[in-house]
Amino acid sequence: MLGDTDRTTGANLLQILESIKNAASTVAHSMMSYYKGNQTGQAVGLLQPPYYWWLAGAMFDQMIHYWYYTGDKTYNQVVTQGLLAQTSPNNDFMPSNQTLTEVSLCYYYLLLPHDLIEPNMGMVDGRRETMIKLSGLLPQCPLLR
Repeated sequence: MLGDTDRTTGANLLQILESIKNAASTVAHSMMSYYKGNQTGQAVGLLQPPYYWWLAGAMFDQMIHYWYYTGDKTYNQVVTQGLLAQTSPNNDFMPSNQTLTEVSLCYYYLLLPHDLIEPNMGMVDGRRETMIKLSGLLPQCPLLR
């Protein structure tokens, strides 16, 4: 709580919020520098070794939250492309390139569509139905492998 002598003016509050957004932007840029999936010849939706499949999912989830809280759409297209690249022809998050991944990690990826749908995120660009279907697979996760 602010005391009488510590009151923050509206202008100061806006400066603080802008400072937080700038710091978040720096962190987001640094995190996305690990992602090469948007470069020619690289695996879309995956991080480079030694990082695992589920870590890319964790990164995408953080980028969804980054967009939601800052309004910065800089990475939305790359994140959407990466997420959708990790779906299989069956429209689930059990792509054939991840057959050795633990089934429990499927849960992590299946929570991501919820993050996209809940705030009506602009990231899904015409793929909202796909995201709704993917989010509906969550209870079936152990059965998908």
